[in-house]
Amino acid sequence: KRNPTAISKTALDSLDAKLSVIDAAWLRDDSFVVSDGDATRSNPTHVYTQLLQRLHHGLAPGHPRRRQSPLVNAGYAARMTVMTYILERWINGVVGSWSEYTVKPSAERGSNMVLDDFRRINVVVIGCGLDALGIWSKDLLQRSLSAFISTGGENGHESFSSPHINVYEFDAWDNCVLKEKSLLRSGLINLSSIVDKETLKTDDEIDIQNSYQIHVRGLLNLDGSGSTNVESDYTLVSTDLRQVDRSLDEMKQHKSILSHVGLKAGLDPSQPTIILSELVLAHLGYEAANAVMNSISNDMISGNTLSTFVCLEPMFPTGNNNTSRGIASIQESYAIDYSRQFLGKLQTGNSNSTTKTNDDSRHSLWLHPLGSNRHTVRLRLESCGISCFSIATLREYAIHVASTLRKEKNSSSQNGKVKTIGPKFLCAKEPFDEHAALSLNLDCYCVASVFHPLSAIRGQNIAGNNELQNWMNDICPWPIESAIGRTFRIKPISTSAEDAQVSDLYKKLYVHLYDEYPAIKKLVKSALKGDFLVDQTSIKSSGDETVSVIRDRFVKEGGDFWVATTDNSPSSNDTIERSHTFVVGCIGVKRRGIKNEYCDEDDRQKLTEFEIHRFAVDENHRGTGIGKKLIEVAETSIIAGLSRINRATTLYAVTPLCLTAARKLYESCGYCDNELDSFSAGALRMKVYSKSIGEGSTWRTCGRLT
Repeated sequence: KRNPTAISKTALDSLDAKLSVIDAAWLRDDSFVVSDGDATRSNPTHVYTQLLQRLHHGLAPGHPRRRQSPLVNAGYAARMTVMTYILERWINGVVGSWSEYTVKPSAERGSNMVLDDFRRINVVVIGCGLDALGIWSKDLLQRSLSAFISTGGENGHESFSSPHINVYEFDAWDNCVLKEKSLLRSGLINLSSIVDKETLKTDDEIDIQNSYQIHVRGLLNLDGSGSTNVESDYTLVSTDLRQVDRSLDEMKQHKSILSHVGLKAGLDPSQPTIILSELVLAHLGYEAANAVMNSISNDMISGNTLSTFVCLEPMFPTGNNNTSRGIASIQESYAIDYSRQFLGKLQTGNSNSTTKTNDDSRHSLWLHPLGSNRHTVRLRLESCGISCFSIATLREYAIHVASTLRKEKNSSSQNGKVKTIGPKFLCAKEPFDEHAALSLNLDCYCVASVFHPLSAIRGQNIAGNNELQNWMNDICPWPIESAIGRTFRIKPISTSAEDAQVSDLYKKLYVHLYDEYPAIKKLVKSALKGDFLVDQTSIKSSGDETVSVIRDRFVKEGGDFWVATTDNSPSSNDTIERSHTFVVGCIGVKRRGIKNEYCDEDDRQKLTEFEIHRFAVDENHRGTGIGKKLIEVAETSIIAGLSRINRATTLYAVTPLCLTAARKLYESCGYCDNELDSFSAGALRMKVYSKSIGEGSTWRTCGRLT
């Protein structure tokens, strides 16, 4: 028996914590009497907790459970409550949309592509671990359909046929091995006789060895509640979600292999699909997590207006990130300290990590939160092509769910339903006095709900019924945001507040490259001590905005400095600088000396050359065209100054060879690679690009006289 790997240990710890919540009775209301005496069948959450216990028993029969602290129990109880609530309400909403449409006479309901071809519901769990969410969805669908049939709804359509569930779970190889063993030992799965688990192992379409493996495909067996008209309704697939499909042009958004693997596993995105992710993206690394979200947005939920993606992820500052105000709030201080503790726990036991998927501890044991606050989460979602979404903290969501369930279940007897949840649901049944710490802890997580773009049109019956709108308002009472139509403004930098934001932007831009390229760290430090040197202490202490010192420096050197800003103000709860605009990109230009052996003295006096300096775009806004626009504005400003004296010039740009995206951007903007001018700055290879602009520039090629 080998020690668990770092990845599988995380899954085992999570299962232990959820079982501790069950043992501590956080999800039970002992003061409430169930009218039919059958809490097991009337309370769907109770079925979920039973499935967790069965998975644990299948994994380690007789293994003692580890009781967690009351604070840990409370935090996990909030997570479990929110995720189960979202899944239950989504399934009820989809079935409600279908049932309301189905029972209408043909002449009244018309045609609806979403519901006319509705045969199944897809439940996709990314990073499933040893959780029971996906398995539990089959019980939820049976309950929802039973409620519909009990009202005689099946008689409203001559060709009535109940939709069935298809569950797809994805995780690392280590966790899939554990879950496969647990499913088989617990009797929760009957393996399909028509699929060999080794059938789909590799594929030549993506140049990735052993990109995925199907561990289990079969029929879920939840105490005889399974359907008999399908061969299989559950698929467990192992894949390395850190792998990125780079077959696209490098200037486009990369996608995850999740799109490819999902299709090979049989996922049909044209059917209503919910994708759930709980503390998974944070472990993938920034680029891989963005690729996963891009794949989900463009490939997996775009085919049906009922589809959605919900992720519960950390939301706190990373590293030694200080706030732009200089003084951290209580929430910010707690979040920074909590993130360090979280990371320390992840890295415990790293020496025992061995895995078939060649686990790289530097990536799998590091934490990449979805953002530092709601504003940065919003920007990141938009950068991944996600246009319609809603963001709430875990605390806000847990309060909404608890209050909704208490009110709803307390009044449900009026409709003849069994009341199973009372006023003490999600209340401590053990000594608990850490309410302030719990509030701060839950605010370190966010729940992002992503919808199909058409679903965000409130007040319209997208699916031809009211159920969809009822479900969306229920699952997401907060306004759905849309990135469509948002604009950015390019302008010369003008205030000390913008100076501070530019300095902060540049400071954190290349942190992920410091270990591999120490020379980049030196270049950034040099910029912060030179062009971007800002006395932030005096700015914050006085509270007054003064003129930009950064622009003054660039103007004195014959150039100028511009910033890209957005007017999308954060909500009042966001813990970032309260400002009307936010700097998301910058570019500077300086005049450079003329050294050209082909020019005589008169030509040198007539020619003026410039160089781009301190070009940066916030990582959450890349791919939106801001970088190209900044370059265009800089070129236009230079040309305007030269037009008065009818001169041409060359604009140069120097960038490290390792910054592939920057090099591609310059080339797409018409800059030529001056290979002979490339040089090394220590161990860092630098590339030189140039472009001729202004009157008479056609007689120059790649910045050189011909």
